[in-house]
Amino acid sequence: MYKIIKKKNCAFEYFHLGEHARKIILFTGFKSSINRWNKYFIENLSKYFEVICFNYPDIGNSKFSEIEKIEDYAKFAVNMLDLNEKDEFYFLGHSMGGYVVRSYLSLANFPMPKAIFLNNTSPGGKKRVLSNSDVYNILNNEDSESEAYIRLMYGKNIALDILNESYLFKEINLISKEIEIKQTELIMNFFKEEHLYSQKITQPTCIIHGRNDQVFPVQNAYNFLSMCNNHTELYLTSGHHAHIAEYSGYIAQIIISFAQNLNNFKLNN
Repeated sequence: MYKIIKKKNCAFEYFHLGEHARKIILFTGFKSSINRWNKYFIENLSKYFEVICFNYPDIGNSKFSEIEKIEDYAKFAVNMLDLNEKDEFYFLGHSMGGYVVRSYLSLANFPMPKAIFLNNTSPGGKKRVLSNSDVYNILNNEDSESEAYIRLMYGKNIALDILNESYLFKEINLISKEIEIKQTELIMNFFKEEHLYSQKITQPTCIIHGRNDQVFPVQNAYNFLSMCNNHTELYLTSGHHAHIAEYSGYIAQIIISFAQNLNNFKLNN
């Protein structure tokens, strides 16, 4: 279901599926709108969660002037959804969305997710494993529907009608080039925050990664382990950066099982 929430002179666009008390907020990678979430993945998750797919606000619009730092994206979502410490909610960060989740965890006096899920992302900073220059040329210069871009994401040239098996709303515009530049600046600022390099993640953490991810090579997933200071699980698929599409049911079940079993884990309070 598509919704627009208007509050404090701001409009927050998102779509959600599922009628559950527990919520999972999905932060996608940059250079993509919420239409790129695979619909089968969302539908599988909605069997256990209310799934909220966050659409990054348009930084260039004055009504979103409060978005100045990368953590403001998650802060904005939590505020607009009126979440508090009593609510059972979770964060899933995919690709650059993982940076949004990580930076939010460094905040004080904000409600924290019960657990976090990090999908094909990177710790950032000194622990980030870089891709080769060919990958960055594709990411920066190729259209997201070009053959080269799709091969990078999926490992094969899949038909666009398959790729577009996702939720798409005409009311939600694709992010402009100016917004992409601003988002890149925010990411670079995140890399400069040295205190985040050594910051421990105190939330229970589930790390999911594709062995053939070329955007964030799989070593990034292993580099998270020393940063996690609570119950942590690592799952690998044989997929690429967009492995959620190919392994939608499997990855959704990993996430649901992790949330269901939280009370059985030996957690650090």
